Amino acid sequence: MVLAIGGPRLTRAERVGVFSSLGGLLLLALSLNSHTPSTDGTAAAVIVWTLASAGAAGLSIVVLPRGAGLGTAAGVLYAAGDVATKAALSGGARLFFVPVLFACQAFAFACLQLAFQRGGRLATAGLAVLWTNALPIVAGTVIFGESIPSGWRGGARVAAFALVLIGAVALSRREAPRAESAAPVGAPI
Repeated sequence: MVLAIGGPRLTRAERVGVFSSLGGLLLLALSLNSHTPSTDGTAAAVIVWTLASAGAAGLSIVVLPRGAGLGTAAGVLYAAGDVATKAALSGGARLFFVPVLFACQAFAFACLQLAFQRGGRLATAGLAVLWTNALPIVAGTVIFGESIPSGWRGGARVAAFALVLIGAVALSRREAPRAESAAPVGAPI
């Protein structure tokens, strides 16, 4: 939401993306009252998740608009680094995930910096933050056996994830270039 303040007027897709993402993150915060126990997950599952994340990051760079694709890639890779961190914290042989988490974080950082140079603030940082927050929730459930809370908290968590996805899709849409971004980088203003 902070990214949407103080800049040029938002497009309709950007407004949908900002407000649905904000609503999703608010619902997520409301659903986080209790900690659910988790397992260490299997090393194979963490490896598959990390490789799938690398593939999704590469695909997003190719398929999505430049800033949105790189912002999405950054978020997906930061999330993969979070998953590798959780696996490495189990200790023992799982410390082999430490280099994986460093690699994920380094590539995510590079993608985010490139995204800032090639896209708008919402399509870069906004998407990176959305994926960085949404994907570890899925990984917690799928890989580490964290359960979705019962009752209204569980419903809020599922609705939060759906709203964050709607926001990500809205912020990833191709938009016509704005007048202020039409000048090439380094051109006199």
